[in-house]
Amino acid sequence: MVERGRRTATIRAALIVVVAFAAFVPPDTGGALAASPSGDGEGAPKTAPTAPDGYDPRAAFAPLDFTATTTPSRSAGGAPGSSYWQNRADYVIAAQLDPSTKTLSGNVEITYTNRSPDTLDVLWLQLDQNIYRRDSRAGAVSERVRTGFTDGYLLESIEIGTGHGFVPAKYLVSDTRLQVRLPDPLKPGGGRVKLRIRYHYTVPAKFGGRTAWADSPNGEIYDIAQWYPRMAVYDDVRGWDPLPYLGNEFYLEFGAFDYPHAGRRCGTAGRRANQDLALPHAGHAGRRLCSVARVRLGRRAHQPAGRQNRARPIRLSGRRRR
Repeated sequence: MVERGRRTATIRAALIVVVAFAAFVPPDTGGALAASPSGDGEGAPKTAPTAPDGYDPRAAFAPLDFTATTTPSRSAGGAPGSSYWQNRADYVIAAQLDPSTKTLSGNVEITYTNRSPDTLDVLWLQLDQNIYRRDSRAGAVSERVRTGFTDGYLLESIEIGTGHGFVPAKYLVSDTRLQVRLPDPLKPGGGRVKLRIRYHYTVPAKFGGRTAWADSPNGEIYDIAQWYPRMAVYDDVRGWDPLPYLGNEFYLEFGAFDYPHAGRRCGTAGRRANQDLALPHAGHAGRRLCSVARVRLGRRAHQPAGRQNRARPIRLSGRRRR
């Protein structure tokens, strides 16, 4: 009796093991456990089993192919190639600050050179002051609750240079971006066009951050930045780079900047390369005046005729950044 009970328990245990093994074997594994078609008895699997939901670990962890290819302008690793190019934007800016209204008014003439192999039918510019508008995208995504606003850039006129002088341009403003439509396509390989913009904006108060004005015991202090419409970058990776300005850093073209300015005290970021031609800060009626700044990036600075008593050029070194 005891022996019969032991045999029954052994048979039950064996059945449990068989049932458990069958539960873990997928129903379509017959091919994987069978011999190979050649009959060599090796039992090589044809396909790997997959989970019921279609998950394939080989596809999930398969190596990715490097899709970038080498071009004449750039290697697959991103280094400039033998035909690398950069477009250029040169600026002549005349600006004036009115402390009574906290308004900066300016005229900018931009000479844009298309060194790319592409024909351009539009120009893109950045209007960074529009970040302070109530409807700006930066305000919608900012983590800070904004309490101060301005109207951003107020564009009085935009003109394009043609063979018959300057003519009004067709344009579109979208947040911090400006698209100017060219009357004639800009040719590749050195095509050049001039753009004139007359504008003004209200300088933000302390809420402006990097550009603002504030009171001090010695009078009002103005930190002026992003004070002119600037060209967006057209490069060999993405073409135009007209991303909206959200308060992050930005991407600039090389170029020259000529701008006269006079104020109580001012400074310009950069390295003065021709100190022998620069006037020292002059005291006048208890005020300190700064000389007119002539900024040259990538070419030799020159001294304007007839301005010996007002200005001296300076040359700043700089480079494109993102």
